[in-house]
Amino acid sequence: MELLNTYYHPISYAYYGADDDQMSFGVFRWVTDNQYALGKEVGPLMPLGQTAEGLHSGGARAIRFPAYTVAKDEGLLFGPGVQDAPGDGTVSQQSGAGPRGKVKRLFRTKGYDHQGSYKNEAMLMLTHHLIVKIAQVAK
Repeated sequence: MELLNTYYHPISYAYYGADDDQMSFGVFRWVTDNQYALGKEVGPLMPLGQTAEGLHSGGARAIRFPAYTVAKDEGLLFGPGVQDAPGDGTVSQQSGAGPRGKVKRLFRTKGYDHQGSYKNEAMLMLTHHLIVKIAQVAK
């Protein structure tokens, strides 16, 4: 099996969302407001942490440190930080722009969320147009 890595067919097109109204994670950070964690250097403890069962509100996860007692038996509660980059609500513009220079043309768009592009009239028309362009050069 050959790994294609970042190969794109020479006649590939792509589009992505870069919308300020559809923020995404440009950088994902786990954050906590636990007073213990705010007052101590918790970084060195992280490799010792074990994920506790279940999710909490907002996608937060409890991390227990068996060799080091913190916050009783509950562990520290970490949740996703803020979505900090324009995108489509799921994929950030940084990730969406990844094919730049590897495809024939890359379109930076806005006005829809991640799933919404499949119902967006402009994106459907663009996709149909690009399929015709590809078919015109097919041998």
